[in-house]
Amino acid sequence: MNKVTPIIRLAGPVSAILTAALGGFQPQYWLLGIALWMLIWWITETVHLGVTALLPLVLFPALEIAQAKSLAAYYAHPLVYLFFGGFVLALALEKTGLHYCRPQRTRVRVSTRRQRT
Repeated sequence: MNKVTPIIRLAGPVSAILTAALGGFQPQYWLLGIALWMLIWWITETVHLGVTALLPLVLFPALEIAQAKSLAAYYAHPLVYLFFGGFVLALALEKTGLHYCRPQRTRVRVSTRRQRT
């Protein structure tokens, strides 16, 4: 963590509060402020992207922008699970080293170079 990271982490919530204050703390301005907060954290990656992605799930019900049940449906979409499963498989292949073994075997099988006898 460098010296700028805490400042950027604080800039997200401060920007959300300032945006909401300019709009009289109405829900649509809170929404805009939280979007700005997420944008700052997402671009700078000062906080893990998973934490940034879950901000609406936590903040929208607390600020009465949306209900938690309706928001959770977007996070539980079947395509989300499909991508999550693919990422888990890719991570498992990488950790076990299988992503190196398989291409090497394929290269040996399809090699056009003849072995000398």
